[in-house]
Amino acid sequence: MEIALTRTGTKKAATQQQDRLDAAVIRNTKTGPEVVFCEAKHFTNIALRANGDGLPTVIGQIKDYERALTRYANALKEGYVEVASALVRINAMKKLVRGGDAPAVHQAIRQIAGNGTRPVIDTKLHLLIFGFAKAQRDNPREKSTLKSWKSSLAGGFAPSATDAPVCGNPGNRSDFFAESRNL
Repeated sequence: MEIALTRTGTKKAATQQQDRLDAAVIRNTKTGPEVVFCEAKHFTNIALRANGDGLPTVIGQIKDYERALTRYANALKEGYVEVASALVRINAMKKLVRGGDAPAVHQAIRQIAGNGTRPVIDTKLHLLIFGFAKAQRDNPREKSTLKSWKSSLAGGFAPSATDAPVCGNPGNRSDFFAESRNL
């Protein structure tokens, strides 16, 4: 799902006053449920390309989003209690309409809805790059682009040799990439 966070105190036009993050992923961690936010781009998206010696536009976008996530972290925690409760209710309605045939709600969502557990909000935005394969990774013309991603993303960047999405900002969490692949 896309998530919109309204910017406060900006002079931009009303249509540009929202940060629109492409996805929110809930997962269990040792400390409890965590919400991870992702920006998804196809490998051919021009925002991923460095402009001369400058950084790719997506890096600035990620930094803006991270500031917004930090600013709204407490409100997001509260909001996700409501979202989880709504998802559990919607799933119950699906089961009723489908005669019991509905996918199970993720355990972390049930936990948040069941006891009001406020999830941890990961304020480091994760960049998912799809349409990226070994041929692009090994292409000499893409070396500077890969270098700029790697040096600019807080959690680092590990290009994939498959057609699976590539994830930036995993912050040494090896499980994130595996979970992100199924978005």
